[in-house]
Amino acid sequence: MFSEFDACINLGGFANISFEDKGKRIAFDICPVNIVLNYYSNQLGFSYDDRGTLAKSGEVCETLLTALNEIPFYKMNPPKSLGLEWVHAFIFPILKKYEKPVASYYFKNFFRTYRSANINYYRTV
Repeated sequence: MFSEFDACINLGGFANISFEDKGKRIAFDICPVNIVLNYYSNQLGFSYDDRGTLAKSGEVCETLLTALNEIPFYKMNPPKSLGLEWVHAFIFPILKKYEKPVASYYFKNFFRTYRSANINYYRTV
């Protein structure tokens, strides 16, 4: 489908990548993206974070960013795959440790931090 590109990254519910390596097409999930961001957007009455407005307005919480970046899945070699049950088992418990009552200050920082975690991971792929 995208054979003219060296690699393709899809940012949907989960980010995934595909690329050619030694004549073989490799594809795997990278991390959850919109499945998590939309969950928290819904709590603020939005369907999604339109144009990253919420994420752009917050500050990165370094301790949360570190906790997210230390998830063992990210260090695993492909092939690897994610699902909603994995998000419930690994992502939401970490996020809940940093959760406060629904307040725009907390959520803006959450969005900014979660977005940063995903951006950092894409740079290592």
